[in-house]
Amino acid sequence: MSLKAFSDEALLALVARGEEAALQQIFRRYAGAFLGLARRLGLDSASQEDVVQEVFSKIWRNAREFDPRRASARAWLLAIAHHTTVDHLRRLEARPQALEPTEEEPEAFDLPGPGLDEEHHLDRIRLRRALAHLEPEEREVIEVL
Repeated sequence: MSLKAFSDEALLALVARGEEAALQQIFRRYAGAFLGLARRLGLDSASQEDVVQEVFSKIWRNAREFDPRRASARAWLLAIAHHTTVDHLRRLEARPQALEPTEEEPEAFDLPGPGLDEEHHLDRIRLRRALAHLEPEEREVIEVL
């Protein structure tokens, strides 16, 4: 039986009953939109794929909660995708950023040992990164001091 002609609402009802084929059809219809949303909100390609996978996992688990009297299936699906993407972004922002060497900061490859004050070296890296976010005039005032 082909599910292509089924409405999104009917597909969600089938997903709520555990029909994997219905979830596959929803995936075919919406995976591209979910990827596009994650891309527009600034996620890299690996994170975009992680978010889409998490979205479809939530759809599978929560399809019984869909109420067509409250929203269309499309709106419900896109809301799940949006909330999941925003949650993913918040988790990424909440993680402490590692002070790993980058191509722009070759001096970060200095090895600990005699003659290198590690704590002050990391402070200089942090300070340089913070200064990079300022406007040139603001940065000049701080550098003059």
